[in-house]
Amino acid sequence: TKITMAGGKVQSVYGGGNKGGVTGSTEVAIGTGATVTSSVYGGSSEANVTGTATVTISGTAGTVYGGGIKGTNYSGIVTGNTTVTVSGTAVTVYGGDGGNANGGNNAGGAVNGDTKVTISGTSNGTIYGGGSNGTVGGNTAVIVSGTVTIGTSSGDVYGGGYGGTVGGSGDSAKGNTTVTVNGSGSGTSATDFAAVN
Repeated sequence: TKITMAGGKVQSVYGGGNKGGVTGSTEVAIGTGATVTSSVYGGSSEANVTGTATVTISGTAGTVYGGGIKGTNYSGIVTGNTTVTVSGTAVTVYGGDGGNANGGNNAGGAVNGDTKVTISGTSNGTIYGGGSNGTVGGNTAVIVSGTVTIGTSSGDVYGGGYGGTVGGSGDSAKGNTTVTVNGSGSGTSATDFAAVN
């Protein structure tokens, strides 16, 4: 599936379905004239995506997840890799599943592959390579490129997730996390970019 939002304002956007899976990959593109007030997910709500998930934010978004969200009786798995690219503005970014800008998943979902988060715009919150209480089966990478602002009141960069694991589950998790800074930027405290270096 492919979703391109060129303008307007909505609450949330999902690359996948609502309790309905996607056989294949998903792409979500939020254009420069578009605003998503709550969350953007590359994956599904309480369902699986069997391929990869790609999210590109050129406009404005709240929390960004590369993956999906898990429900009480439904999974939220992305089988392949997730990629999140923010050149516009987002609050929090996750490479995986969950809320904010993440590379991973939300609320216990999973990305079975790798996650990659690239920030060249503004994040008003925190950046995670992993998910929010979700598992990343492979490796995570966060790349901060260009002149970047992270956090208006607080903001840090983590290669891993929030309450989730990288490289498996439990104490046996063996994934790698990488954080790379290729440009200049500003944060709200010394820990913002100290956490990256």
